[in-house]
Amino acid sequence: MLAITALPVLGRILVDLRIQGTPTGVIALSAAAVGDGVAWTVLAVILATSHLSGTGQMATTAGLPPGQAMQVGALMNCRGVTELVIATIGVQYGLIILVLVAVTTTRATGPLMRALLRRQPAPCSEPVL
Repeated sequence: MLAITALPVLGRILVDLRIQGTPTGVIALSAAAVGDGVAWTVLAVILATSHLSGTGQMATTAGLPPGQAMQVGALMNCRGVTELVIATIGVQYGLIILVLVAVTTTRATGPLMRALLRRQPAPCSEPVL
């Protein structure tokens, strides 16, 4: 299991000391689990935001208007098949968080694009080469 705070190590120590069912053990493990969940969520948001803004900035530099640049950034946030294959391999080694991040950011791409498209005027009908 991938952990920010060494949650598996804490669990093993509690089991070895046979205090996992005591108030101290339960509180320690619960606090570590909540802390890890919050930390991974914050990390996922930071990564998605940096990917979105970094790609959006590059698209702006390439000459796209800011609205379209943000759309490119949102589309690039979609993880795709390659990352899911790598994440699936990671699951075999207990790295489930990779799958959760990949699926969550991929699922967020559609709603994010719909929100960005609502804020922009209708696109021109001419194809862009």
